[in-house]
Amino acid sequence: MSGFSQIEMSAGDTSHPLFKTMADILKCKLMSQKEVKRAQVLDMLEEDKISQQEASKRIGVSTRQVRRLSKRYRAEGLDGLVSKKRGRTSNRRLDEVARTTAIELIGTHYRDFGPTLANEKLAELHGIQLSVESIPAS
Repeated sequence: MSGFSQIEMSAGDTSHPLFKTMADILKCKLMSQKEVKRAQVLDMLEEDKISQQEASKRIGVSTRQVRRLSKRYRAEGLDGLVSKKRGRTSNRRLDEVARTTAIELIGTHYRDFGPTLANEKLAELHGIQLSVESIPAS
């Protein structure tokens, strides 16, 4: 049985070590399976049931990373294990104005073109440089 299955079965049980407050119960629902497993392993580490080396094998990270995770888990609790990248937009995201302009131009002038030819025409005639993959399929 996976670690996540155990959490699912005990989600209503507030006596589980991960669930110290009602906020922790709600936070756990927002955590990935990987983050829940990390919390379980770090709880066992804190209780000296396993070593850092064993924890690193179970989580799949180095022992140094286990020390970092453990320190952050002690300081911040479950919040420390949740990915800081979650909910943020990608740095590689297309500028909304360029995207809208490209979609409008393709819709009006290049509706029957394939993505490669539409991309070439956008670059050649309108000066809009995009990758072929970012051209929406018509």
